[in-house]
Amino acid sequence: MPQDDSRVPTDLTPPEHKGIDKAYMILKAALAGVPLVGGPANELLGLVFGDPYQKRHQKWCEVVASVLNYLVNKKGIPIEDLQENEVFISAVANASQIALRNHQKEKREALRSALINSVASETLDESLLNQFLNYIDILTVWHIRILRAFRSPQPRKQDERYSPISTSLAEVLEETYPELHGKRSTYDVYWRDLYARGLVNTDNLHGATSQGAYSKRTTELGDQFLDFISHPEAEGEMKAGTT
Repeated sequence: MPQDDSRVPTDLTPPEHKGIDKAYMILKAALAGVPLVGGPANELLGLVFGDPYQKRHQKWCEVVASVLNYLVNKKGIPIEDLQENEVFISAVANASQIALRNHQKEKREALRSALINSVASETLDESLLNQFLNYIDILTVWHIRILRAFRSPQPRKQDERYSPISTSLAEVLEETYPELHGKRSTYDVYWRDLYARGLVNTDNLHGATSQGAYSKRTTELGDQFLDFISHPEAEGEMKAGTT
């Protein structure tokens, strides 16, 4: 019998009927007993904040459903395996707490990729996975943008007299993100945070550097974190589903 294409789920749309039941079963199992997310606390937050909180909760459920769709339909992982995967269930629980505390689209995309990579990655151990989820929570969107920028800095100046050797990393940052121009006290804090966590290999953004201003500055750990919160194929589908 031909398949009814009208019931094929799209990105950010929970799967219909049995699919959505399984998606919410996994989410419910992950959130059960989690402080400030599951049970009576969840109902209390809904009562106090009303519709905006419920919308945030619904959007996150849709993200989890889209992850399940991707893992089952694209990666061929049986839904039963996901229901029994303790690492994945824990990742959903932790990511759900983070998602309900944040509204930024970039963090939601990072969390979606993190859930996919919690299953798909063959090299990431559970301790590092939890550490990276914590980074998504405590780091700002600007931390992540800056880290990405210095994984592969791109020269923008065209003046032939311009020398990357005598240029500071701060100039590169302001060149990449003009909205940070003149906000040294702000982005210095972001950079110190990244350096303290071992995500970049240079302790400050100021002064000329013998390595050249456009040299890679992320560490191996920084690269691992960026890979964990990035999933080009899945993120492309997510963005297409929100247009």
